[in-house]
Amino acid sequence: MREGLAIARTIARGQQRDPWGTAVGPDARCESACALAFMAGAWFNPEGEYAGPDRILHPLGRLGFHRPELQVPDGQYSQAEVNRAFSVALEALGLIINMRAAGFYQFPESLLETMIETPSTEMRYIETVGEAARLSIIVAPSGVAEPDIDAIVRNICELVDMSLLDRSVSPFDNFSPVAISFTRDLGLQAAVTDGFRQEAASGCSVSIYGGAHPTSHIGHAYIGEHDPDRWSQVYAFHTHAPDTRLADLIRVPGRLEDLLDAAEQSAGGNPVLRSCFLQTQDARISNVSEYVNLRRRPDISAPILRQMPLGEQVRTLRADNITAVGEERNRQACITACRALVANPNDHPAGERAQLCIDNNLLWYEITDARGNRGWVSRKFLQEAQ
Repeated sequence: MREGLAIARTIARGQQRDPWGTAVGPDARCESACALAFMAGAWFNPEGEYAGPDRILHPLGRLGFHRPELQVPDGQYSQAEVNRAFSVALEALGLIINMRAAGFYQFPESLLETMIETPSTEMRYIETVGEAARLSIIVAPSGVAEPDIDAIVRNICELVDMSLLDRSVSPFDNFSPVAISFTRDLGLQAAVTDGFRQEAASGCSVSIYGGAHPTSHIGHAYIGEHDPDRWSQVYAFHTHAPDTRLADLIRVPGRLEDLLDAAEQSAGGNPVLRSCFLQTQDARISNVSEYVNLRRRPDISAPILRQMPLGEQVRTLRADNITAVGEERNRQACITACRALVANPNDHPAGERAQLCIDNNLLWYEITDARGNRGWVSRKFLQEAQ
């Protein structure tokens, strides 16, 4: 165990100069001390902005953990000798805890608990998609799941949330509908407005745009707010249900191109948007079954000021003043699309891109509601007053 952690420390320290990843190949076994070294694999941004796990497990590879064993011959021992043996065992586990606390060893707490609970004579293997995702282990290569876009988006969101929280997420029955848009520029953009975190109040947004290599990520996902602590890269294995066995992924023929084609067909019947902006300051709440939240900031996870019912009359501060949010890449794409529509309302590709931004809550208006409260609401839920 000491030597396995020494290797792990070397791998982790190497990230300060160059990113070091780890991998378990097909039909290979990495168990016990080897598994401790494997978990040190990570990628590192040279500018220090982001870092994340980079540990790849082949679907036919075996990764196993158990607690350390202290081997002593049979015999009579003094209290001092027993205490010494106990101290050695605690010191071995303390090495992992200290490395985790130092911040350069991303060893999930749940895995530490599982390891301690597994006798040294047994082996706890990582065997399902959900187990791997929770521990931020990349399973590759893998085909994507059958192109049921709703199911795929919910699988991705559930697995990403498991990884971010390091806990199993119970299947939700109260997911909001999945809003899907597609353009050749941005790929598949999908959003679930609620169903995650406390009181299932957080949403999930997924972007799928493709990968160049079987072990490359194919997109990314956010749970709630768009910040690094709620962000994760998405891989093909994330499209599968959490209880899918890893060994079954090697037989999945699904291609990313088939998923993107299905997304394009699903979005193909939508009318083309002709303007990002409302034509007047007066608007009403629409596109909801009961109500929409008035937010303190332009973000679906911002504090709620009140719930505005369907049909309520509101007033924008300025009809031509709209705010784009999200990560820089998507925000700039939305701004460019909206400007293109101002120049030419018949620019259908720009209309499709702008509609994508609206569907994914990337465009917001600051408004005054019917009670005089001032706050923010997504453009998606506003329509010109009749």
